[in-house]
Amino acid sequence: MAEPAGSPYEGHEFDVSIIFPPQYPHSSLRIVVTFDSNLFHPNITESCAIRLAILHESWSPCITHVDVVKAILAFLCTPNADAPYLECEGVALIYKRNPQRFAKYARKIMG
Repeated sequence: MAEPAGSPYEGHEFDVSIIFPPQYPHSSLRIVVTFDSNLFHPNITESCAIRLAILHESWSPCITHVDVVKAILAFLCTPNADAPYLECEGVALIYKRNPQRFAKYARKIMG
């Protein structure tokens, strides 16, 4: 899957594995995302764990795998700096204070 145009990650690709648990749709999907390089994002750790509300507290049985992929794409363009992973708090602070600097640094890290 190509990363979204207009995001700092444009031009890179990532793989998405969607695991449907036996309790689906009453329990959320498990998503594994692998990026083609390091990622500078307040809601995605170096180990590619994703903090995305649609997979946790906002889960509903009517959410489909297509909805989740669309949410991931939107999430890459618009991080949630108010709910970062603990290890990504510095990244969230940069995003909040200076989005242009965040985008420039994210592009640099992506190579």
